Amino acid sequence: MNGKQVYFGKIVNKNSRVSFKELPTGVYILRLNLDGEISNHKLIKQ
Repeated sequence: MNGKQVYFGKIVNKNSRVSFKELPTGVYILRLNLDGEISNHKLIKQ
């Protein structure tokens, strides 16, 4: 990525299936509460 940060997002619910195979490394899953604050996060690829 040449030192650039790329941001993208997808709104999912708990029943959604998301494929991580095509995502770049260092991807985080963020769960936001209704106030827009991060309530949970997880690094899924390193």
